[in-house]
Amino acid sequence: MKKKYDMKIIYMAIFVVMIGVLIYTFTHQVAQQANQQRCEWKITNCCQENAGAEWSCVKIKDFREPTCTGLILCPQVISPKPSLNCVNVNGVCVAK
Repeated sequence: MKKKYDMKIIYMAIFVVMIGVLIYTFTHQVAQQANQQRCEWKITNCCQENAGAEWSCVKIKDFREPTCTGLILCPQVISPKPSLNCVNVNGVCVAK
């Protein structure tokens, strides 16, 4: 009788672990898809916010930092991040 009881516990433990793995896999895939569609404001001209930054609303997964080599002349004007939201609309990043 004890053997049957022990096997039930083992099967239950295996079942619980499998459910946990399925839940983790599903939530991980959902999070990955959400990150691939996420949009953000990014500086695209090698200047800083306090010196003429040019901002673009871009998809994070596609964005590449600009290559900033040599002498870069930045206008001495403050250009803060835009106050509009940068959002994904049908797969395209737009300012709203």
